[in-house]
Amino acid sequence: MRQLTIDFPLEVLSASGFPLDLLKVAGSLRFLHQDTYGFQLSCKVRTARVAAFKNRWERYEAITRVKKLYPVDEDGLETLFIQGRWIRRGNVSKRDQAPKILRSLSKSEKCFSRSPEVVGKKLRVAIEGKQSEIEQLLAKFDKLKVPYRIAKPEELATKADFVLHLAT
Repeated sequence: MRQLTIDFPLEVLSASGFPLDLLKVAGSLRFLHQDTYGFQLSCKVRTARVAAFKNRWERYEAITRVKKLYPVDEDGLETLFIQGRWIRRGNVSKRDQAPKILRSLSKSEKCFSRSPEVVGKKLRVAIEGKQSEIEQLLAKFDKLKVPYRIAKPEELATKADFVLHLAT
């Protein structure tokens, strides 16, 4: 098994109207569908926070619908369906980059070793899998011309060292 950390640029998503704060707030975000018109996601939210969550995101310009999918599970979480549209800024090729990034995340979701996290101006994803699976995934990113960058080990070590210094 091999582990790899990949960074995707957030400016591509933000320019298209994707709610970046959703990546920071939602603990369990699943990418259901993305195309050049919009996106569909599901996420789990504590039952006590569902009303506030829905109220906040329904006011967001790009979000068109937030609704409950399933009843409360045994952990006290509810699954919400979030549907949105891309804000039409820029030319078609720029607008097409955001769905490509989300599609790429969706395809690599089964390989995530932890939830995606926002680090600076990047969306950082840690994936784990066999060498051949990871190579195929990166080849798909290249074929689709998805902007990504493999994080260098020293970038990750610096962050870990910083956290380690804070803990001591």
